[in-house]
Amino acid sequence: HLGWKSFIYSSDMDFWQLVDDRVKVIRSAKGAKFQLMDAGRIKTELGVGPSSVAKLKALMGDSSDNYPGLSGVGPKRALRMICSGVDPSVPLFADLPQSAQNTYPEVRALWSSVRKYYRLALIPRSANYEGFPAGSADVLRSAVRDISAHRLRCFNVAKRMDSFARFCVAYDLRELLSCRHQFFTERKK
Repeated sequence: HLGWKSFIYSSDMDFWQLVDDRVKVIRSAKGAKFQLMDAGRIKTELGVGPSSVAKLKALMGDSSDNYPGLSGVGPKRALRMICSGVDPSVPLFADLPQSAQNTYPEVRALWSSVRKYYRLALIPRSANYEGFPAGSADVLRSAVRDISAHRLRCFNVAKRMDSFARFCVAYDLRELLSCRHQFFTERKK
């Protein structure tokens, strides 16, 4: 809200839902390369924008986060479902467009599961999120302080830092160059 740019360094697709004009994800790729995930690149890779990433994951599931999604629904079918109006953020199946209800009637009986998967996939943007238990704000503040003490661990720090520097210059992220040594630390082999 203060006009700051934020960068999230992660290969986890969950963070893609946070991308907007102020927030970007820097994804580590194979071979010490980096990709800047903006809304356009996310749309190209998934077929939906950042605001629909959690919806897509709710329908197709995410084995790394341990929720199954709907049986028989992969990325392509989940995308078709979303495009036809199946929206896991809608509390009641009956509130979906009639065309979506008619096209996917089998989802009616599974809607409570779809909603649960959506709540698992969604990264809240507000500390007032209804899914947070009481006292979460204090735990969150503590976690943020702890995170600042950790750095990324990699096997070849010099190569990784050099690649990161080229990435920053290529994407005009020079403000990250001066602090790149804070991101990386040597990993024991």
